[in-house]
Amino acid sequence: MKKRMIEIMDKFHQYNSDNMAYLAFGLDKNEHYDALVVAPSFSPYKLKMDSYCKVTTLKEGAYIAGYLVEKDDLKIAWIKTASSDSNLIDHVAVCAELTFDKMIFIGAVGALKPEFELGDLCTPSFSIAGGFAHTYLKDSIKDFVPFERVEPDMEFINNVVGIAEESGYELKKA
Repeated sequence: MKKRMIEIMDKFHQYNSDNMAYLAFGLDKNEHYDALVVAPSFSPYKLKMDSYCKVTTLKEGAYIAGYLVEKDDLKIAWIKTASSDSNLIDHVAVCAELTFDKMIFIGAVGALKPEFELGDLCTPSFSIAGGFAHTYLKDSIKDFVPFERVEPDMEFINNVVGIAEESGYELKKA
């Protein structure tokens, strides 16, 4: 995780207990995860992943939950959060205690453009940070840029698009 997230966690720990990812989601900070999936409103069960992966519910609350998804030698930590950017960032910050290789966001939105039909799968080629919630991840509030363009790791995105295509799914970049 970014150095800034770890600094934030250090501040959290001044006033809260260690193992916040465990308390919130049931995830063990001593485990190494191949990926952390962040999914507002989506559980692995809702996406029917339990039909081809082993899914263990670690913790469920009113608005958040934690799961362990396993397939072959992969261990995936999965957190379900409530929606809103500030809620999402607060819960992702708690995961700074965890060790994982990739972070994957799964979400749903309405149609972005006329060429997208209801039910189309897409992945962002870039996003626009329109809220203020991510500002505290910056070194200084003075570094805030309204509607900042944020680009993902395109090598990773292309790899995921290729895997989807091999599996018979079209994953559009938008």
